[in-house]
Amino acid sequence: MSISKNSSCYIIRVINKITEEGTFIKEKRVVNKEEIALKTYSDFLKKYPDLKIECLNYKTGEMIDKNF
Repeated sequence: MSISKNSSCYIIRVINKITEEGTFIKEKRVVNKEEIALKTYSDFLKKYPDLKIECLNYKTGEMIDKNF
């Protein structure tokens, strides 16, 4: 996926567990529009109701949403 320098990139991560060794990701998606990121976040909430999920803007580091 090629992303220009001016476009935003959103990352949605499903976190399986966090330990001293690091964060273990169960599933991750990278999209280029906030609307798609929020839809994917919502879909992940339904698919993995018991896991931590976060949605962030990769370019700015801003957390868009999280369930923990």
